[in-house]
Amino acid sequence: IKAFCYGKSVLTLSRFPDYYFKIKKTSLQASDGSGYGKRIDYILTLTLAPFRYTVDNEQITLASGDSIVNEHTRYSKPEFEITGTGDITLTVNGTEFAVKGLETNQTIIIDSARHVTYSGNTLLTGKTEGKYPLLDVGSNTVSWTGSISSIKYRGNWRDY
Repeated sequence: IKAFCYGKSVLTLSRFPDYYFKIKKTSLQASDGSGYGKRIDYILTLTLAPFRYTVDNEQITLASGDSIVNEHTRYSKPEFEITGTGDITLTVNGTEFAVKGLETNQTIIIDSARHVTYSGNTLLTGKTEGKYPLLDVGSNTVSWTGSISSIKYRGNWRDY
């Protein structure tokens, strides 16, 4: 059981087939140390994040002037994949997030859930400014400046 639970970060339940839960902590212990025949009782304790996340989290391409609609009950911490050159600025609902000094057609990931920006295996520490973008419930205005050839996002939608 311990090997089965080791390293797991997601819990899915048949009661909520369209959602998953993030596991924060796992604890496993034998209930009283004695077995009944060949059966030993264990107590498995899972500490979960307070939200349920949608299973459908496909990457969606944005075009200039598009808005993103969050149809769920909580704000979301999206992940943006941007391919661009030089200095770029992503603006979501009036809040700017800038990345400086991208190489020609460099692809970066802005991960709002983890508060990191990276390209491949390289963190872009010191090259970013501003607040990581959040998507409010309802319609969200998204725009950008700089030389961006493509921009995609994953909503990371969540509910209570």
